Amino acid sequence: MKQYYKFGWAIIIALVLVVFASISYYLESELKTWMQDIVREESLEDAKTISSVLANLSSDFTPETLDPLLDKINQNSRYRVTVIDSTGVVLADTKLTLDEVFSIDNHRDRPEFLSATDQLAGESIRYSKTLKQKMLYLAIPFKATGFTGFIRISHSLADIDTYTDKLRSIQQTVALIGLAILGIISFISYGFIQKNNELQKKKLRKKVKQKTKSLVEIQKFSEKLAACNSINELSEVVASTMLILFPSSSGALSITHPSLDQNEVIAHWGKHWSGEALYPPEQCWAFRKGSPYISKGNSVETKCKHMNISHQKTSVCVPLLAQSIAIGVLHIVFEKSCSKDAKNRFVTIADHLSLAVANINLRESLKRQAIRDPLTNLYNRRFLDEALKNELLRAQRNQQSLAVLMIDVDHFKKFNDSFGHDAGDYTLQQVGKTLLNLVRGEDIACRFGGEEFTVVFPNITNDDLIKRANAILQAVKDIELMFKNKPLGSITLSIGVASYPEHETTAEGLISAADKALYQAKANGRNQVVMA
Repeated sequence: MKQYYKFGWAIIIALVLVVFASISYYLESELKTWMQDIVREESLEDAKTISSVLANLSSDFTPETLDPLLDKINQNSRYRVTVIDSTGVVLADTKLTLDEVFSIDNHRDRPEFLSATDQLAGESIRYSKTLKQKMLYLAIPFKATGFTGFIRISHSLADIDTYTDKLRSIQQTVALIGLAILGIISFISYGFIQKNNELQKKKLRKKVKQKTKSLVEIQKFSEKLAACNSINELSEVVASTMLILFPSSSGALSITHPSLDQNEVIAHWGKHWSGEALYPPEQCWAFRKGSPYISKGNSVETKCKHMNISHQKTSVCVPLLAQSIAIGVLHIVFEKSCSKDAKNRFVTIADHLSLAVANINLRESLKRQAIRDPLTNLYNRRFLDEALKNELLRAQRNQQSLAVLMIDVDHFKKFNDSFGHDAGDYTLQQVGKTLLNLVRGEDIACRFGGEEFTVVFPNITNDDLIKRANAILQAVKDIELMFKNKPLGSITLSIGVASYPEHETTAEGLISAADKALYQAKANGRNQVVMA
């Protein structure tokens, strides 16, 4: 690269020299022509003046009389004046003595005399052997009484050549000075270009390093997302990663509720989240458009209503899309403006996040379908079998009690026959809701099958167990069943209770003991609780 710069500057300097030389040659030629024109005009005027003076003289035109007279007339002139007759004989010359005039050659063949006519002056530029220098000769016809000839003005061009030589020297000096200045400028420019190139390279390396770091962090982020098993884990990964990728910003992740009527912020990062924690999806333009949306605090454009940003700040909302359906929004607030690179990184992160949220939702949906009863939203029989074994092992390890309730809706077949299966399903749903409302967080409520339900109570005394079972019995009895604006009356339950270690020590044994107690409750008249 350095060689290219040097080669480029060499070409520029060469071009400057060629242009300067061309201009100098043109100016020198024009100046010489201009000075010769001035000499020519002055010589012509002087020749005419001398002609007028000689024409008024009455002297004979002989060398003896004309030469001293001519010297006297032209004694203050810087020109050489020569007078010759029509045959070419020199009669007088201001630069020659009288003896030299007699011995000089005939001048009739000189170019200036040959080209001179009655109307025009003759001119020639040639080297003078007599004066040994380059001369400008100008001759005009001259007539006087009894005489016809020519008056010639000769002017040395040495002054003009000397002047142009000085001009050439000045031009060369100027050229050298200009070349030196150009060299200095080239050197300074080259240094500046080198410094600027190094600065640009440094900036580029820094930018590449930052981009590489961002790509590595995004790759790690993607891998962590793929390993997340829940939305809670995902929210922790999002918050920690965003602090690394966007350290001077704040932001949040909001997920759309299954009801689709609210977006809830489940994770945020930065100093303070300036948006709403819970908002209707239609308040976010990104969610509505299905594409990223930028809101600027100092802009007159429409802003997202769920964002509260100051005059200087800029917010970016990017929807999380799963099969073109928005399932959440990733928000970020920048202190000032949002660069194109930052926006692209943020959109890339949102794309990874969309896939992760969709996968978690799908896994949770499949898991829910696998362990939940679709009608009552209680755990199903499959989950009960695994959960009861685990709870029994925990109770054995911690030397704690474990109780099982087997619950059956009394006369449910008759209820179905009277009101229909839709009403029966509605009734089972109400029983399921009641159970969910009454059990503790560590308790397990399941639909065992049909109209039968099972509740597992870890670490509970027999007295509390009977109280909880009676509470369930009474709560279901108090339900006012209305289906399609039609009263269904009330329903009752029969409940059988068994506990570890009093009654059984295995999961199957507890279920069987509680089931036998349930049948005993039915045999005793239903609507009651029976301990195994």
